[in-house]
Amino acid sequence: MKQRVSTLIYLSLPFFVMSLIIAAYTHYLTDQQKLERISNSLYSNDSVYLHITTKKKEPFNWNQFDLNKKYTIFKEASDGDTHVRGFFSKGSTDVVPPIKEGRFFQPEDFYKNKKVAVVGKAIKETEYFYYEGERFRIIGRMGNKTPTSIDQQVLINIDAFDEITRGNTNYYVIDDYSDQKNVINQLKKTVNDARITIKNKEDKGLNRITGIAEQSLLILYVLLCVIGLTSIFISVYWIHRKTMLITIKQLIGFQQGKIFWSLLLHYLLATQSFYALGLLTGKLMLPFSNDQLKIIALSYAVTTVLGVVSFVIAFQRKSYKNIIKRLR
Repeated sequence: MKQRVSTLIYLSLPFFVMSLIIAAYTHYLTDQQKLERISNSLYSNDSVYLHITTKKKEPFNWNQFDLNKKYTIFKEASDGDTHVRGFFSKGSTDVVPPIKEGRFFQPEDFYKNKKVAVVGKAIKETEYFYYEGERFRIIGRMGNKTPTSIDQQVLINIDAFDEITRGNTNYYVIDDYSDQKNVINQLKKTVNDARITIKNKEDKGLNRITGIAEQSLLILYVLLCVIGLTSIFISVYWIHRKTMLITIKQLIGFQQGKIFWSLLLHYLLATQSFYALGLLTGKLMLPFSNDQLKIIALSYAVTTVLGVVSFVIAFQRKSYKNIIKRLR
């Protein structure tokens, strides 16, 4: 009994290690995404750049953009100007820069007749930030340990920023929105009688300089190949270790199907339990964002599918027709 348990652990342990590696990789991606956003003025690679032209002078109410989804809105004073921008977020947002002092924006900071700002650590003002003749109370100071572009930047609650930068053409960036492909149709419901143009964006930040996206994709392919081959090897070796058991059960009359499903159930129960345990351990030790769940799901699918397929093929080779060959 002890030998069976030790064998089970021995065969399942690689799944624990593989899931830890995947967790570490997703943690690495999470950190890289944070660095990428900081280096790209807090914009993500999926952000949508918009020019909105309208004759109406009243500001938009971005609370009404989409009542069911989370999103983040930036407004630039002029095209490409990221020094002083308007900011709005609805729901939980990934646009939370490292805060050195104070706090970042909260829901109660928007559309409540407030004038507040989060400034970079290099901004000299301490209590109030002055812009276009208006005074904004500083609620937080952002900045990383090392110098970055956000050190010189300022974010103002968008409703206050709209009041002083409203013009015929307005420059917005929509980010962290799950329905980016439908952003124009959604905007037309909110902004009537406006001409909306999507601006082609160029790569900025670390992605442009170092090609992080390509490097991460290459690492992912290598990891998937490693965990796939490991899963195949373990499933084949698992059947190899069960050869005598399969032979005995076949000789005493057990149906092939019952033998197969019994072994497959034990295989899946052991390997998936260790895989889940590894992910849970990794999540506790190396936190990763929910954006990386697709990678977790992909690695799980590769591990499970290749493992089961190779398990089936290996078991077929131990079929009843080969009993005599194995007994010789």
